[in-house]
Amino acid sequence: MKNYVKAVLYAYPWLEKTGEAYGVHIRNRAILSYRDGAPAVAQAEYIVAEIVEKRKLEWLKATLDRVFARLTDAQRTLISLRYFGTGSKIKSLSRKAKSVRGAFSESKYFRLQERLTETVRAMLYGEGLTEESFEKDFSQMELFRRIGARMRSGGGYPLNAKCKMQNAE
Repeated sequence: MKNYVKAVLYAYPWLEKTGEAYGVHIRNRAILSYRDGAPAVAQAEYIVAEIVEKRKLEWLKATLDRVFARLTDAQRTLISLRYFGTGSKIKSLSRKAKSVRGAFSESKYFRLQERLTETVRAMLYGEGLTEESFEKDFSQMELFRRIGARMRSGGGYPLNAKCKMQNAE
């Protein structure tokens, strides 16, 4: 996925909830496996694959937490404004936004955002997340497919609706 760093940043606020939803889904699938009728081996393989997906999301959240901890307050504010803010979150950050954006022109703001994205890309690379590893480990997850589709359509914040896994059985 082109712009995988942006996709990862857009996903950050959803990683914990999506991971929790995977946990509920896995537990329910295991408890209700007797209803499935599929062979036990097939059910076990499915559950193991879902556990692996959940662990990947947990790893990604922990990795992003480490990256964010190394950023300055101003850098974290810029990331929050661009990738995490919607509705009430934008209003709660409005004072910070005015102090950050008011200090320089809009074009400088966007240049800072691009530089910051490159900084985060380099930090993620240092943590082991490259475009190739993202494609292999994350790009087919429902969360990232939705984000990618929203980014390609040019829409705003990509996840105004709940992810499929949050509505797990």
